[in-house]
Amino acid sequence: MTDEQRKIALNGFYRAIRYVKEEAKNNRFLNDVEFAVFMGKIVLLRDLRLITEKERHALVQDVKFAHSGQCEQ
Repeated sequence: MTDEQRKIALNGFYRAIRYVKEEAKNNRFLNDVEFAVFMGKIVLLRDLRLITEKERHALVQDVKFAHSGQCEQ
């Protein structure tokens, strides 16, 4: 995968994360299935080394927030 392809793929995923995070602020939280799908994608991105461990941690926190409405500080 080229750097340009990586950038395009990750940009779409980050947009999705921002969307669900914004929806959570409006009291529309991810259900358990949606949560599992996002978490699975994050694991896959990390396993493929498309994101760093630091990026993975930040994404997990965002998805947890979108699922529960509470963000770990």
